[in-house]
Amino acid sequence: MKIIIEAQHVCHPTMGGAAPYTVNLIKSLWQRRNNDYALTVFDKDGERGNKSTVETRLGITDIPIHECNNLSYITAQDVSDAYASKSYNAYTGASGDIFHFTNIRTVPDNIEGKVVVTIPDMNPFMLPKRFPEKFRNQYNIALDRIKAIKPSIITHSEYTKMYITEYTGISLDNIYVVPQGVQLSEGYKPNNNNEILTQAGIHTRYFLYNAECDTFVGMGHVLNTFEYIASKHSDVQLVILGDINKCNQPGLVQLVKNPFLGRIVILEQLTLEKKSALYTNALSLLVSIVYGDYYQYAMEAFACGCPVIMPPHSSFMMNNDNPHISIRPEDGNHLTYEVEKLITSETLRQEMKNKGLEYVKHLSWDGVAAQTEDVYKGMVK
Repeated sequence: MKIIIEAQHVCHPTMGGAAPYTVNLIKSLWQRRNNDYALTVFDKDGERGNKSTVETRLGITDIPIHECNNLSYITAQDVSDAYASKSYNAYTGASGDIFHFTNIRTVPDNIEGKVVVTIPDMNPFMLPKRFPEKFRNQYNIALDRIKAIKPSIITHSEYTKMYITEYTGISLDNIYVVPQGVQLSEGYKPNNNNEILTQAGIHTRYFLYNAECDTFVGMGHVLNTFEYIASKHSDVQLVILGDINKCNQPGLVQLVKNPFLGRIVILEQLTLEKKSALYTNALSLLVSIVYGDYYQYAMEAFACGCPVIMPPHSSFMMNNDNPHISIRPEDGNHLTYEVEKLITSETLRQEMKNKGLEYVKHLSWDGVAAQTEDVYKGMVK
């Protein structure tokens, strides 16, 4: 069976969960070699060298890659009739039994072959005010295309599956639930944790706020929580992960005025080894206090035995034994309550650590690839 996978997000590693999902899925499918695989990528006029970028980031040089040199990635997302005059096959020169798009925004409405699209959540439609207008427009164009071609869908939870059928009209029988995976590599077991923490300026107990996945939107609540915690617990630090230059002005002002600024550490551009050391020793990880594509960050923390506090996430809903502590989005008081409860209870921390480790144990990327292959088989019956 010939499978064509759209690999654009391999070229954009900062694009939240879609990038690691695309990279890990392609690598795992290629290692299994149960189908004939090829990739497609946008690179108008060949100016960006995306083909070479894909090969480098995947570590694979012998997989066929079809470039779309006459249509840009931006145009494909922003222009509703981008495929009116020419099919996706004609643009890319690719043909196959199944085309797999790992992100909804570039799905074409003119294509020869069966199509499957990975849709991790429906947040742009359910929570439109939280997204920029341009982003919403791209998703609305994509939704119209989905309705037109009625592809098969891969999502990560039964919860999201219900919303996908509501918004797209695609039958539940044609929506497949395949959980995301987590890569449990040796990078998650650094041997020099103390040295890494000391070099980072961490000398006491600490909890983490991963600002990478919500671009500091939730930092106000986190700083308020830390101010309260720090006033009662003199041995606790706050470690913020992310580029502080992306923080808005009110957030920066609040940070500078925090009376416990000397106990706040800001880190960016972390290697896997350093991030793993931080997760392994943290009291807890706070991810996406308001909104973000935070599933993968939570999975990394689970793999290191780090308790996670975050809003309800579709991939964990309908799971009776959630591996994280759930908070109400945008409720700073609830966040403070849960953080203090966690950092003051060794029993609760151990319970959440065990739940997270148990959760990721069954989510290898090889297993995700196997389930994805089952979806492909079901599509051609």
